Amino acid sequence: QARSLFLGLVFILAFALALLILQFGVWLLLSGLRKLPRPQSFVIRQALGNVQRPGNYTTGMAVSIGIGVMVIVTIALVKTSLLAAIEDQIPEDAPTFFFIDIQPDQKSQFEQIIQTQTPTSTYQLTPVVRARIDAIDGKTVNPEEHKRKHNGWYFTREYVLTALRDLPKDNTVVKGHWWPTKQQRRSHASTHESIGISVEDKAAKNLGLDLGSTVEFDIQGASLSTVVQSTRKVDWGSFSTNFFMILAPRSFDDVPLTYISTAKVNPKEETPLQQALVRALPNITAIKIGDVLANIARLLEQLAWAIQGMAMLSTISGTVVMVAALSSTRYRRLYESAILKAIGGTRQIIVQTFAIEFAILGSFAGLIGVGLASLLSWVLLHFFLDITFDLQPTILA
Repeated sequence: QARSLFLGLVFILAFALALLILQFGVWLLLSGLRKLPRPQSFVIRQALGNVQRPGNYTTGMAVSIGIGVMVIVTIALVKTSLLAAIEDQIPEDAPTFFFIDIQPDQKSQFEQIIQTQTPTSTYQLTPVVRARIDAIDGKTVNPEEHKRKHNGWYFTREYVLTALRDLPKDNTVVKGHWWPTKQQRRSHASTHESIGISVEDKAAKNLGLDLGSTVEFDIQGASLSTVVQSTRKVDWGSFSTNFFMILAPRSFDDVPLTYISTAKVNPKEETPLQQALVRALPNITAIKIGDVLANIARLLEQLAWAIQGMAMLSTISGTVVMVAALSSTRYRRLYESAILKAIGGTRQIIVQTFAIEFAILGSFAGLIGVGLASLLSWVLLHFFLDITFDLQPTILA
């Protein structure tokens, strides 16, 4: 189902490890109970004896409970952490809108509408072109060879390129140097002339790029040759206009480009601005950040409910297994209950005995399940989603 040997093996190994940890935990529980001093209370003494009895399926029931708890709690932890990360990473100066597909001949009119409709707003226009990687260090890139590979999308995706003079505020150069402020204004009449490019550090690592590497782009049939001059660390959670690839200034002199824009607008001015742009420039797409975030949160909630539904089905299946295990010892329990009643035991004593037995088993398996869920959530958030893991006592409880 994963359609990935790597992910499938990770799942199988994690599941096997969880089973081993649960079984080892039950072994520790039984060993510890045997070393406890004999309780004075008959009910507790009988319950502890039931947990340790031969053929009691203690391990099977603990594994069923522990795995079910692990799956459900992991989903809850990851979902809550994702939603919290989205909310926490929204800076106070985050833009209200992203505008895309602004044509060069519409730039002046777009700025005029922004300034007229929202006099107090702040906005930024950025030139962009869309391109695909054609070759790296002289070797042609075949996208088909990288499909379904881990991080193969770095080779198959379409990149949005821009040319900027200044380093964006949410970027930090980690290797090489940003081009000088007074860059030599060269005219790139020849598309075969190499120009400087700065690459996001993770993209550079996955593409196998280093300082001095050459990257050739295909821009609507035209070839653009670049040389890597620096790599950058990008804060993608800043909600600014960030790019994997940034070219040196004046790189787009002979390239068909469009503009994108960000704008921070007062809430009262949002609707009038959208209406004015639709009337004057209907081709421009306005993306409202608040609506996007609300949709993401709603999708995460729906996804979590769907997965939790599957987890509940798994738990119900585990419950059926536990009921079957208990049924296999039913006659033994009836036999012991009859003996207890014969020597003066009441219904309340028998019920309390079973309740304490199942409470010990369920609590122990649940605690292990919660511990495994915390570990699994940390792995998913840290290594796969790059999100800080915070302990959430309410969910764990």
